[in-house]
Amino acid sequence: MIKNAIKFTPAGGQITVRTANPSPGQLVITVSDNGIGIGQETLPFVFRAFEQGDIRGMQPCSGLGLGLAISKAIVELHGGAIRAESAGRGLGAVFTVQLGTVLPFPEAQIQASQPRRFRGKSHHLLVVEDHEPTLTVLTRLLRDQGHDVMPASTVHDALTLAAEHTFDFVISDLGLPDGSGIDLMMRLSNDYGLRGIALTGYGMAEDLVKTQRAGFLAHLVKPINFDQLHRVLERAQLATG
Repeated sequence: MIKNAIKFTPAGGQITVRTANPSPGQLVITVSDNGIGIGQETLPFVFRAFEQGDIRGMQPCSGLGLGLAISKAIVELHGGAIRAESAGRGLGAVFTVQLGTVLPFPEAQIQASQPRRFRGKSHHLLVVEDHEPTLTVLTRLLRDQGHDVMPASTVHDALTLAAEHTFDFVISDLGLPDGSGIDLMMRLSNDYGLRGIALTGYGMAEDLVKTQRAGFLAHLVKPINFDQLHRVLERAQLATG
C-alpha cells in the first residue's frame, strides 16, 4: 500500500500512515495520499489481479498489477480485511487494513506450552540474545526452572560478564549486533573452557558444522522449544560431568 501511494503521488504530495486500536484485539492500519486518486468506475476492481491500466487515472505503470491482489490475499489469510476509498480522480486515495491482534511471540509461546521442570542440577548460565523480548522471556523461564541466569544482548556484554563470573554453559544466538555468536563461543571456549548451546534462526548444514567447531554442544533452531532446550541441558550436564 505504501509503495502504491508513493507511485501514484506526485512530487511534493503527502502520504500519511496511521495505526489505531479502535477496540481490544483489533488493529487498523491506514495509508492515505493526496495523489491522483481512483475513478469511481474502477474503484471496485482495484484488488483484482492484473488490473492496472487506467485504474488510477494514468497510463499503466511498470509492474503486473498484482501488488494489491497479493496484499488482499495475505491480509485475508490472516483473518483480516482490506478496503480502498477515493473521492475520485485527482482527490487521493485511502487504503485501510483491519487485523486481529495476537500476543507477542514469546508470551504466546509460553502460554501455549508451559515447559516441564528441569530434572538435572541447576546451572550458572550466560544467555546471549539481541532480541530483547526473547531474552527477557528465556531468562525468566530458565530462572523459574532454578537456574542462575545472567543475560547479555551483545558480544561485548557477554565477554564482560564471562570475565567477571563463572558459568557452566552459554546459550547464544549467532547473529548479534556487534559480532558473531560463533566468534563469541570460540573466545569463551578458549579463555574459560565454556561449552554452549546455539539458539538461532540459522539451520543450514554448514551452520551446524560451524557451531560444532566453535565449541557448541548443540544447535537449536528457533522458534524456541523449551522442552528440547531442557533435554539438551540435561545431556550437556552428563557430557561435561
